[in-house]
Amino acid sequence: MTDLSEQEMFAILREFDTPSITNVVATYPGTETCLGLYNPWTENWYTDTSIHCMYPELGPLVGYAVTCVYGLPDPNYSELSFLDVIDELDASKKPTILVFEQKFPPEIANKAGLAGGNMTSAMKAVGCVGAISNGPSRDKDEIRPMKFQYMLSGITPGHGAMALRAINVPVSVAGMDVAPGELIHMDENGACKFPADKLEAVVKNVQALRDEEADRIGKLANATSAKQVRAIMSGHSYAEDDQEEAASADAIDTQRIRQPNRRPSRRKNALLFEKAMELIRADPTLLDGQTGKTLVSVGLKDNQHDRTVLNEMLREEGLK
Repeated sequence: MTDLSEQEMFAILREFDTPSITNVVATYPGTETCLGLYNPWTENWYTDTSIHCMYPELGPLVGYAVTCVYGLPDPNYSELSFLDVIDELDASKKPTILVFEQKFPPEIANKAGLAGGNMTSAMKAVGCVGAISNGPSRDKDEIRPMKFQYMLSGITPGHGAMALRAINVPVSVAGMDVAPGELIHMDENGACKFPADKLEAVVKNVQALRDEEADRIGKLANATSAKQVRAIMSGHSYAEDDQEEAASADAIDTQRIRQPNRRPSRRKNALLFEKAMELIRADPTLLDGQTGKTLVSVGLKDNQHDRTVLNEMLREEGLK
């Protein structure tokens, strides 16, 4: 992992949706792949339902947060302009995501179409890939071909006089508190943040989570009962559960094996024994001292009970 560059790690994160990132950042504390960076309920580290992704077709994005605050003009303060935002975006590590908090009076908050085509073009020119705000913006169709993502409360066509109040200060947008320099991951599900120095750990854990979920989904695809689903979701294979349940029957079956003309039970693990038979039918050389390995390879045990059952099945088919 340490051999990967920062941009290579960003590329990996763009393969994952934002819920997967939240899963390893804080959603499931106490699990092996969750870093537990925040208390998932009490800390504001991901966005709520008050804002929406404008261009879901762009897929996941990740970048360093640059922040600013907009509101109505203040006659006593006019030190900053949008070009100062551009300077901060340009100075930041790339790529960037602008998080701008809108502090307009309630009566106009839903009518402040703050960012449009011109501002977006300027931001993109200096390496910004998306923006998040607790208010609306405009020019949705004009921005679409720029492939620049927005997460907003909505769209409105106009605005009045507005002013920049602060740059690169902590902001709160749609239930997510963001400090400059934090990393943000965003897609159609929303956005979440995490400390930049946890980048490598997030990449490592989200890849491990993907492998873990792929294995679980594969097992679920082959499950045929609620018992099997319960076993898989609890973190172990239903073959193991079946074997544990069958353990108490092993002694009884062993007694039956010792008695002439009594067939050992195959009700337990019938599908697994059939898998073993399929392997042997395909490769009869497995009969040459490898039946134990064959049993283990399909999830059975290399013990007297399972060997006896398999040998009887082989004799029934004339394979032994």
